Amino acid sequence: MARTIPEHVDSTGKLLGRLALCARGPVFQEGKALCTPPQRIVVAPSLLREFRCVAGCTACCLPFTLDYTNAEFDGFGLDGWTEEIAVQTLDEFEPRQIEVNGKKFEIQTYPQYKDPSCPYLRPTRTTDSGEVALGCGFWSADNSTQPLECAAAPQLLMTTRGEGTTVLMKRPFGRGWAWKDKPQCEFDPVFDKIDKIPDDFDLSNEVMLLERYCHWANYLEIDTYLPEIIAVVENLPNELRRSGLTSVVVVDNR
Repeated sequence: MARTIPEHVDSTGKLLGRLALCARGPVFQEGKALCTPPQRIVVAPSLLREFRCVAGCTACCLPFTLDYTNAEFDGFGLDGWTEEIAVQTLDEFEPRQIEVNGKKFEIQTYPQYKDPSCPYLRPTRTTDSGEVALGCGFWSADNSTQPLECAAAPQLLMTTRGEGTTVLMKRPFGRGWAWKDKPQCEFDPVFDKIDKIPDDFDLSNEVMLLERYCHWANYLEIDTYLPEIIAVVENLPNELRRSGLTSVVVVDNR
């Protein structure tokens, strides 16, 4: 069955949209402002949801470009990918330029939306639970070497709650209810009582994703509040206890 190709296939547009929601000033892509710079940024308790990638699920393998900064592409190599995947990237990824805030930046891209399915899917992949099933060839034990927009979906979402307010949260795909014929990502419920949040709750994956967004922001010379956001997420259990398990305010310039 042919893939449904979205109107916008460049995943850097989505990535830049996330960065714009965390930026200290306007972000322009090819001369177009992406959103109103945030006046308020909050981290929602849903970031405590634990995420599991279900064996056989390919819900996040959407028809978009696969993109790395040059530093990511050069740095992962054989240290992060299998030799087979590393060789494949050399054959298929090519440099291209994107325009951000009037400047050109080179990144490494593969237009996988042109293929019947993502060519980096593999018949088998060992999941955290030990199951072996269809999965991403870029996958690593800490999920840090996939293209960022593949790794972040659906584990980290920057969205809006009215103009000027950014919310960082975690939730299933918006139309996941319609996917009746495929496995879907699994999310544990958010803790319903403050005293249930363990002191050592592991948010290292969320921090890693935010640090990768920070890397992209620095590479593209976008000034963001991501360092402040990362500091809050690193200490999120205590911050949520302090806030009474409501959203934690990171920035409020209203």
